Amino acid sequence: MSDQNVNDQKSSGPKKEKALNDKLQNIEAQQQEIKNVETDLKEEKFEIALNKLEKIVNQLEGGNLDLEESLQIFEEGIRLSRVCMRKLDSAQKKIESLLKDQSEELKVLNLNFNLGDESH
Repeated sequence: MSDQNVNDQKSSGPKKEKALNDKLQNIEAQQQEIKNVETDLKEEKFEIALNKLEKIVNQLEGGNLDLEESLQIFEEGIRLSRVCMRKLDSAQKKIESLLKDQSEELKVLNLNFNLGDESH
């Protein structure tokens, strides 16, 4: 092997290592972002997320923000709307499950509720 080839291999080693380290840091950053989103989904209550979303809508409708600010809060609004949708979907599935499991009891409760409304 020529001296030039040996020198090329020595200089490319640190470059490859740096590239791999950069990729690793990028992957770690993406994993942290996923953990942050999962935490947001677990911790953020529906009512709080909806309230924040309403404020964002009002800000955007006001039209007093520059483009960069608008895009930034729009992005947050999308995140919050997804949180709300997931929470609503989860609640709907839970209700459907309860309705299936407790169908006999719910029929009785529904009948009692209807009778109670008619007497007022």
